[in-house]
Amino acid sequence: MNKKRGKDLLRSMRSRKAQITVFMIIGIILLFSSALIFYIRSQIILAGVESTFRPKIEEVPLEVQPIKLFVEDCMTKTTKQAVKQLSLRGGYIDPWDAELSGKAMAAGGTPTESDMITFFPGGNLTVPYWRYHASSNDCKKNCKTGSNKPALYKTVGSNSIESQIDKFVNRHLATCLGGFSQFKEQGFTFEIIGEVKTDAHVTDKDVAVLVTYPIRVGRTGRTTDVQKYFTNVPVQLKLVYELASEIVNIEADTSALETHTMNLISMYSWPSSQSKLPPISDVRFDPGDYMFWTRLDTQRKMEALVLPGGIGQLKVDRTNNFYRNIWFTQDKTGKYVEDPFKNSMTDKMILQPNISADFSRLNAKFTYLDWWPIYLQLNGGQEVVGPDRLQGAKILAILGINTYRIWYDLSYPVMVTIEDPNAFNGEGLQFNFAVEVNIRDNAPLNETWSRFSTLTIPQGTQVCDPELRNGGPYTIKTIDAITKKQVYGARVEFIAAGQACFIGTTEEVLLNESAVIEKFPVGLGQLQILKKGYQPFVKGFASARNKSKEFTIELFPIKLINATIFAKGLNFEQGQYLLPAAAPYSPVSPKEKALLVLKRVTNDSMYGFSAYIAITGVNTTEVELIPGTYEVQGSMVKEDKNNPMRVPAEDLKIEVPFGKDQEIHFDENKYDAFPDGGVIFNEETGYIDIPADQLYGSKKVVFFVLRFPPPITHAESLKKAPGLEQIGQLQKYSTIYRTELLPQWIVT
Repeated sequence: MNKKRGKDLLRSMRSRKAQITVFMIIGIILLFSSALIFYIRSQIILAGVESTFRPKIEEVPLEVQPIKLFVEDCMTKTTKQAVKQLSLRGGYIDPWDAELSGKAMAAGGTPTESDMITFFPGGNLTVPYWRYHASSNDCKKNCKTGSNKPALYKTVGSNSIESQIDKFVNRHLATCLGGFSQFKEQGFTFEIIGEVKTDAHVTDKDVAVLVTYPIRVGRTGRTTDVQKYFTNVPVQLKLVYELASEIVNIEADTSALETHTMNLISMYSWPSSQSKLPPISDVRFDPGDYMFWTRLDTQRKMEALVLPGGIGQLKVDRTNNFYRNIWFTQDKTGKYVEDPFKNSMTDKMILQPNISADFSRLNAKFTYLDWWPIYLQLNGGQEVVGPDRLQGAKILAILGINTYRIWYDLSYPVMVTIEDPNAFNGEGLQFNFAVEVNIRDNAPLNETWSRFSTLTIPQGTQVCDPELRNGGPYTIKTIDAITKKQVYGARVEFIAAGQACFIGTTEEVLLNESAVIEKFPVGLGQLQILKKGYQPFVKGFASARNKSKEFTIELFPIKLINATIFAKGLNFEQGQYLLPAAAPYSPVSPKEKALLVLKRVTNDSMYGFSAYIAITGVNTTEVELIPGTYEVQGSMVKEDKNNPMRVPAEDLKIEVPFGKDQEIHFDENKYDAFPDGGVIFNEETGYIDIPADQLYGSKKVVFFVLRFPPPITHAESLKKAPGLEQIGQLQKYSTIYRTELLPQWIVT
């Protein structure tokens, strides 16, 4: 009996132990399940915070999955290529492609008279300015600041980075797909049933791309339609763009680069010596001894010695490559302590971002390359500068006191590089853009400028909801502004709250008129009309509830016209450049490159329009133009490596009152490429008009530029002959000979 009880008790204990074990296992499973559910839920929430663009994609049969993955892999490669290319070029995949970039830009022979800089001489890598002096170099008052900074997000009519990615993927996706040849070998058939439409979004963590590319895939008698594809590229482009924008804002707010440049000039001119830069200000007691500097030698020192190393010292706080230079000195006791003067100088080389974003993963670098020519004038254009006593302060000369006051006018480009070593899963990203430094009379050039607005991702609204359209109905008719004929197939949009709402496409209605008759969203916005071959139309538009009205919109056709550039030669006579009466003109020579950039400034209902013309030798090209008033910036460069342009060595004797005469030597100069002409039509010289009747009634247009005679002296003040400074007088002579330089329209 005792044995039986013992066995029963043992069996009961084992049973309870087993039950406890089961409950423990269930509890552990529940614990881990809860943790897993919580983790998954937290990741979903985080994903929703980090990304704003993750669309739903339709499911496809298993056998079609490889094709869908193949398309998405091509999307990834093409998007990655687009991001890398636009990052190298200041946010533009191809700055020379006006259709892709959204605007026309030009890089001439002079960086400070261009929209962008050429990285290597004769190379194709160009970097647009995000901030530059848009007026001519000799402008000092009421000057204009320009910017080729693209928008990050899609905005109406903009050259945004997102829209460029859209266009690039649309263009190049089919090339990557290669006609699905490898799948056709496996028995698949393909029918393209729609066009490629890309929708790229730059998010906090990546670049997300949705592509609509309808294809019908067939195999063994079955077909499947695949419409949409999605990919995301791991690159924090928004963070890079945000830091780049902040650097430009710091420069606009504080003139940090100009201040740093003046500090460099002070450092490289002290103590005063003819082997250093001319001093901004100095007083010396040197009876019978004087110092002189030439503009050309000063320019060489700036380009070769001062700027390359000096600009590289700039840093941005809170970035990965930031470090603070600390200088130490010995005090009276021999103890090393921080040097307050030197440290205050190096601390001025630090740019402080005003926004709280975390840039610790990014590097920021500043570069000036010594093959980028600078614009430099000393004391208003003197080729030789020296003490004030030569300007009439003879009483100081008697006392042996030399006063030096040198006024610098200086412009030069700086390339800013933002690096993200972790982009593309460790491959890295380099983002370049240019900023122009401008100093006049030893101070930052006073220009109008607006900060770039804080980055915000456009938020969706219900403004385009068809069920909420209660305005109108409105009738929008479209006709050709020149022929007055109906224009069919024009896309009509209403823009409000940052969105473009598609209203309809103009088609034939009663009385053979092309129109859209539809209701609009109620409120203030813009009417936008797009038609291939015509300049886009945009104008303010107010839509009111239950109010009908009719509008007739004239669209200007874009004229593709043959264009060329001819040069009119100047002669140097009696200390000035003269254009002979009835001046003959000649083609651009085979060793010359002429470039014209035309920017439409007419304030009307058409988007900003620009075009450029590049000519080498006796060539013509085709250019798209529309009527209007234009600003024109033209340059011509002569290149001949086998027979470079030479300016011989010269000696200049300066008579010094109450002292020994001084002699200055100029070395021979050689130029493989030299700017020998151009033209400027702007607010100061006068814009040019392209009338509709002449544009549409002509088959060809000839634009003219001035050609200066080859320089044979370093300065016209040294010898009454053409000098090196002649190209700086381009605006002056464009004004004098404006009538002779107006374009010529050829009807037949």
